[in-house]
Amino acid sequence: MKKLLITFVILNIGCAAEMQSTTAASNEPATTCVENCIGDKYKISANDLQGKVSDGTFENHQALKIDVDNQEVVMAIPLPLGVIAGLPPQAIPELEGAYYMIGMSSEGYSQIEVHIPFEHFLGNYLPIPADRLPNGDPLPAVPGGELPKFALKIQEAGRDIHIYIAPGLVGAYVTTPEFNPYLYLQFPIKNRNETKILGYVALVPEKLGYDGGVYIATKLPDGFARFLDEILP
Repeated sequence: MKKLLITFVILNIGCAAEMQSTTAASNEPATTCVENCIGDKYKISANDLQGKVSDGTFENHQALKIDVDNQEVVMAIPLPLGVIAGLPPQAIPELEGAYYMIGMSSEGYSQIEVHIPFEHFLGNYLPIPADRLPNGDPLPAVPGGELPKFALKIQEAGRDIHIYIAPGLVGAYVTTPEFNPYLYLQFPIKNRNETKILGYVALVPEKLGYDGGVYIATKLPDGFARFLDEILP
């Protein structure tokens, strides 16, 4: 059986400058409380707890969910071609309580879900060497194009997943050996009422013998780290 490589990349929140949210006019209040546990203290809008791709191949795909009830961030990385066998939750040992699974999107294609508990967005990681995408290209939407990373090999369906995590940013790159995008294409992820860009999903073509894939990166809401300091022990 082929091995799946999951690579964790630790981001500096200052690198998220290119992922700044943009806000449009709305008749709804600009901010609302996350649940009722912290009032209006951190001004996190309920509209920003979910993100959908707003254009292109994966339009309307729900790529992001900030699950306050289960205290986790969920990324759903879509696979552009074909259906692969489903997989129940598999633990990610390097991130306690984190796991990934393979299922179907509401649009009818396979997706890889990555669930990461809130506690891992508080930082406190050890310094490790920086790197780029597997094909050597700079990491999209990251100043300098490279970030520290460490790797874990687990058994799975012959593809690699690279997971990026920081106090204010989360992302992933999934290889798609069955599909080469040929062109680099990038599409925005918007919040529930489409007033903010929360991040991006991109198709990355194969290069230098490395498989193409799907890249996703999302900026978490402003005040999220302060919110975690309040609710986590």
